[in-house]
Amino acid sequence: MDLSRTPARRWLSPVPWGFALLATVSSLTYGGDQAVNAWASTNLANLGDHPVEALITSAFLFGADPWASLRGIAFAGAMLAFLVIRFGNMRTLALVAAGQVLGTLVSEGLLAARIAGGQADPALRVMLDVGPSYVIVSGLAAVVVAGARRWHRWTAFAALVVRAPHITSGLTTLGVTPVGHVTALFTGMLLGWAMRSSGAHHRSLHRLTLRAAPLQTEERSNGRALSYLVDNGVQWTALPVGFPYWRAIYDFFRRWRACGYVRELHERLRRTARERVGRNTEPSAGVIDSQSVDASETVGEERRGYDGGKSRDGRKRHILTDTEGLLLEVTVTTADVHDSKAALALLETFMDQPGRLLQLVWVDSAYQGPALAEAFARHGVRVEVVRRSDGQRGCLPLPRRDHAPHLKKPLLIEQGLPLPQRTEPNAPSKGRWGCPRPKAGGRNCATGHDEPEPALHRDSRGA
Repeated sequence: MDLSRTPARRWLSPVPWGFALLATVSSLTYGGDQAVNAWASTNLANLGDHPVEALITSAFLFGADPWASLRGIAFAGAMLAFLVIRFGNMRTLALVAAGQVLGTLVSEGLLAARIAGGQADPALRVMLDVGPSYVIVSGLAAVVVAGARRWHRWTAFAALVVRAPHITSGLTTLGVTPVGHVTALFTGMLLGWAMRSSGAHHRSLHRLTLRAAPLQTEERSNGRALSYLVDNGVQWTALPVGFPYWRAIYDFFRRWRACGYVRELHERLRRTARERVGRNTEPSAGVIDSQSVDASETVGEERRGYDGGKSRDGRKRHILTDTEGLLLEVTVTTADVHDSKAALALLETFMDQPGRLLQLVWVDSAYQGPALAEAFARHGVRVEVVRRSDGQRGCLPLPRRDHAPHLKKPLLIEQGLPLPQRTEPNAPSKGRWGCPRPKAGGRNCATGHDEPEPALHRDSRGA
């Protein structure tokens, strides 16, 4: 996830500041009170008597030394701020709470088993055990795995390295504190990794819904600028003065692409478009096709290839559409990649997403081979090859294969853009940005007449 601009309000979020305030008041007031520390300890006796109160209170007691407590509180607050920037307030609370609870339960459960087996002193049931170390360790581990910025991750990693002796001290003897530290460490790593892939969707996804309130003025202007760039094939720096500054547009596009917003926006527009024509939101049939385009001389040899069948030296895009011509999936390769090999990755990417109902795909004779047939069979997709009639020449529509060409004009990104940046990874995202409103326009090769763009797609242009 790339957050090129961190809003100041993230640093003023209630989680880090609320934790710092409560920890400061608790530590300075009750840090040296032995009775309070005994009541708040997460030992076996307190977990059997008042577990919730002990788990919560112990996380806010840093010790009797006020200066050491303030240093620890500042460090913990910065760590929580890193988490809030990446995951938001609620997920941050859930993550550190899981580290605190699991670290305590696993360590104390192991201690109870050792006491029952006669391997530990029963007096350990009432030992003093307070402090937010499980919270800090789990939070640092999550920042290392999924921090929003590189310096966040390196700072958390350095802090873990410095605290490693304290974290692992006594682990060989299965001490309560080191076992809890290791449990909290792995809890933070696993939860951070699990939430990293889905963390993009906690940021106002209702804005992407067509039935939700209109987008804010800035986001709407950015969307229109991107539509202009894709439709007209201009460079980033050549955007007209009526749009926001080009660098802001590029940063907007990069963030949305990294967070998966472009795909999510396209998915929701496509589902709504299918509902408007009386179809199910998920298609059961589709068409796979490809198109090669010449690359400019600025595109390096490692990112271009020669398509001997079409005499194109450049790149090739492979698309999967439904029977309405709406884009389902797109991938961009060098032009020398055979259609059957690219279709394998195209199919796997589409079918790996939940809720797919694809059962039938129409292709041309290039999409054959044992690996591709095995992939289709594994996903339960039936393939029908649509072939040209013997002696057929010229531009004539083929049954079931006349849908994919409707998308080829919007996908001509490289044609008017003589820059190497029109290659991976931007090309598929720009293709999706241009294809929520696929054009049936252009000249119909069967009738010879110009076809107007459907009103449905014109309505979607400003979304």
